[in-house]
Amino acid sequence: MVSCPKCGSGSTREVGENRYLCLSCGYAFYACPVCGKAFEQPFQLAGHMRSHRRRQDSSELIQLVLVEVRARAPARVGPRFSAPSGPPVTAPAGPRG
Repeated sequence: MVSCPKCGSGSTREVGENRYLCLSCGYAFYACPVCGKAFEQPFQLAGHMRSHRRRQDSSELIQLVLVEVRARAPARVGPRFSAPSGPPVTAPAGPRG
């Protein structure tokens, strides 16, 4: 639900695509469908929407880079520390004293 940026009322009605009218004070505004930020003019909303696209593009690029880095990294298989290979080590036999 979108609240009015002027009076803070939650009683708003959608009157067009991303356009709202406050039923309390009569203020008409455009609201971002992603974050709900309000603007007086449609060109302001359009500029704001471009910022969401830039963030989405950069986050998609970061995801692609992470996938490539993980693909290049050697696979981690088995336990972190492995037991030494070869026969078990025993204490030397000697006189007990």
